[in-house]
Amino acid sequence: MLNLMRENGLPITSFSYPFGSRNSSVDSILFNEFKILRSTTYGNPKPKSAECYYEKERLVRGLGLDGSYEHSSIPYFISLLAYAKKHNKIVVFYAHKPIPTLENIYQVEYKTLIEICKFVKSNNMTFYNLSELHNL
Repeated sequence: MLNLMRENGLPITSFSYPFGSRNSSVDSILFNEFKILRSTTYGNPKPKSAECYYEKERLVRGLGLDGSYEHSSIPYFISLLAYAKKHNKIVVFYAHKPIPTLENIYQVEYKTLIEICKFVKSNNMTFYNLSELHNL
């Protein structure tokens, strides 16, 4: 699959674990192929204790924005962004299928993405993709 993507002009430099399921043995193998790996973190700890910030490591944990996650809440996501802004951090979020209204699992409502974008724009923050993080 990697060769097919590369042959079609899609340079692949990052990998996201399905369901965030990983271990150090697989990490070490994948680091031979990818610059950065993304796992997941769950729950809604206070922003200071959240594990969804980029810490200049090749393994990052992202927090899902999908509406089916127990922690899914626009105010919570905004609190993480506000903490990141105040402490010069980068929040790692991920989502699956954007949709107007939730119909199933692994979907994020447009309104969640819109509110995040509004906050980021109004606070002069920047969006990055995983591959860009490696180059910061």
